[in-house]
Amino acid sequence: MALGKSASGQALGYLYQFERAIFWLSRSDIDFVSIETDDDVVSQLKSGQEINRIYEQDKSVTGKSNPFSNSNINLWKTFSIWLSIQRRFPREKARFVLSTNKRVSSTSTISKLHKANYVSDYKTDRNILEGFYDELFDIGSKLKGKSKELHDDIVTDYSKEDFINLLAKIVLSADEFYPDRNKFKEEIKTNLRIGSEVPFNSVYEKIFGWLVNDIIGKWAKGQEGTIKAQKLIDIKDVYIKESLERPFIEQAVSAIPVFDFERQQQQDKIFIKQLSLIEADEDDIVDAIDHFLRASKERDRWAENGTIPCQEDINELESDISRNWKGHKKRHLIEAKTKPTLTKADVGNLIYIDSSNAAGYSLAGYPVIQPYTILGSLHILSDKLIIGWHPDWQTEIK
Repeated sequence: MALGKSASGQALGYLYQFERAIFWLSRSDIDFVSIETDDDVVSQLKSGQEINRIYEQDKSVTGKSNPFSNSNINLWKTFSIWLSIQRRFPREKARFVLSTNKRVSSTSTISKLHKANYVSDYKTDRNILEGFYDELFDIGSKLKGKSKELHDDIVTDYSKEDFINLLAKIVLSADEFYPDRNKFKEEIKTNLRIGSEVPFNSVYEKIFGWLVNDIIGKWAKGQEGTIKAQKLIDIKDVYIKESLERPFIEQAVSAIPVFDFERQQQQDKIFIKQLSLIEADEDDIVDAIDHFLRASKERDRWAENGTIPCQEDINELESDISRNWKGHKKRHLIEAKTKPTLTKADVGNLIYIDSSNAAGYSLAGYPVIQPYTILGSLHILSDKLIIGWHPDWQTEIK
């Protein structure tokens, strides 16, 4: 369980950066956005703006802690990173954003600094900034361990003036967008000028999957994770067109990530035992788990959206799959009588292979596009003991 929690926390942190990148890309004043370059997310503004770059530190946490409290190591790491950036680009007109999925206390120094900078349009009085500096360094001087080392390095490497100049450029996104995720997504919808006739959640999820796939592909090639805002506009228009031509969306595989901790949680499932009976290899089992999880997640999303395909549509699809399975099973059991060298595992594999043909199915009257919709449904039915692969699966599965 501890491993699962750790992995889920890491996954949320990873996905949070992509959500924040989509937000910045949706703004009309942004030229391009980079992930994991000089900062977690860096947004380059179009020419003619008051500032030219926005650096953002993203912290998604699953517990109750405030990642930007005065004594939190994340805050002092962030100061160290930003002071270094400020020194490397002394003439750059920049903003520095602290973003978290947690609500930050209005009495915290960072929250008060955010309010002062926002209200004054980043012209906060010098005396007020010095007060925030004193608050932070009063706490900093009492820190221990790695946090104290970061504080001491900052004191050694940077002047008070350096730090106050940085404080004048910091803003907090937590109060504006989180923890109300719907409000955050509504802001993106408004920025992209998407009308009410468009199923925005489906379009957003496809955009998210596209961005993850694009950035990871660039990282795999040793390239920077940078993307132009215009590219988001173009792909958004494609997805809107698709969504209006079909009343529901089957998300792309890249839009439904499957993590190792999720795979691990499926190891005792009945559909895995069904595959073990026919001596399926490890790759086949991993693929089966991924199909099972993606199909299950899509079904949950459809149910949450409350639109088609409804449960009746899914039941009809499962009936078609079961009917085809019965035909494949009957044929291979008959053929096996003339092929005595075939083991029961061999026969089961043949039944499984033929049943895994995902072509020709419809859902709610529309052709199924994503293979995982059918392949995942096979394993969902197998997990319910409605179908099976081994000739003796009904007696072998205890």
